[in-house]
Amino acid sequence: AALTAMRRLSERHEGFFCEGAGGWMVPVARGYTTADFAVALGWSVIVVVRNKLGALSHTLLTLEGVRSRGLKVAGVVLNHVEGLADAATRTNRDVLLETINAPLLAEVSCGAERIVWPSSLGGSVS
Repeated sequence: AALTAMRRLSERHEGFFCEGAGGWMVPVARGYTTADFAVALGWSVIVVVRNKLGALSHTLLTLEGVRSRGLKVAGVVLNHVEGLADAATRTNRDVLLETINAPLLAEVSCGAERIVWPSSLGGSVS
């Protein structure tokens, strides 16, 4: 039922997103993960990563998981955490740009109310 509803909504709206909170392999039902749901939809995936220690491994493993399921990676969004200013948070962006083989679509500051998306995603503000 959820898949049918998502498909119907996406047909009626341009630039439709479905958020999968918690991570790529989070169980959403017994024996069924966010990854399984994404594969069933067949849409491109945007990976949102929290900019902190561990972000590089998290991002690279998630991208590997997405691609191994045959889905396209639309890009990555770097989500900045308030109060963090260690070496990892200062360097994660540059390392990601060198390693992810996907566009860095946006960076979101803590408390931001709007995101300016690149033209490849409609270029809109949300």
